[in-house]
Amino acid sequence: MANTCRGCGGTTFRYNPTRRRKECAVCGTPVYDPQEEQQNIEYDRSYSLAIRNLSAGNWKKTIDILKPLTEQRPDDKKIYTAILRAATHDFEDINMDSADIKEIAFDAWDKLSRLGGIDGEMYEYSRRRVEKQREVLYAKRSRIITWLLVAAFLFILTGIAFSDECYAVGFLCMGGAGGCLYKALSMQPAKIIGQLTEDSYNNRSNPFK
Repeated sequence: MANTCRGCGGTTFRYNPTRRRKECAVCGTPVYDPQEEQQNIEYDRSYSLAIRNLSAGNWKKTIDILKPLTEQRPDDKKIYTAILRAATHDFEDINMDSADIKEIAFDAWDKLSRLGGIDGEMYEYSRRRVEKQREVLYAKRSRIITWLLVAAFLFILTGIAFSDECYAVGFLCMGGAGGCLYKALSMQPAKIIGQLTEDSYNNRSNPFK
């Protein structure tokens, strides 16, 4: 640690919480700290390496390099932005099948939202992802409706078969109707309807929830 200020020669130092550094109490010249300087160099070097991997499409490698940096500077928006880019394959992967990557993207989005770092490109990605998710939900809803209609039709045939004393056909239709009903209920229709009617399901909310 320096014993005298290199700016004015003063010998009294204090920590400035606003600038988050130790500086001369007389002129405000920051105290040179070799250890801190080395940490900054390593931080910048790691970030630069991550960005090169990001440019090359090495998504997982990028995330692996950047994750430790969030512990050193948890309020650095550019780190979370780079992580989000890697997790979304530079905002091209709309489906994102990996649960682990989805969790990483959720956390990066949440941090950026808290830090005011969500930009137009991210909102556009969110819009496309939400539209894709809604398409999937509508497709599931259509399949549920189809299974229910088939089940209803088979139940009608069951009634007709039993009324004509065709018991074998009646039991067969009843079993088929039960199977169709099970298929429809196993797709959790209440949950799908709830997601489709949820007001917060838009491009301003976290698209990875």
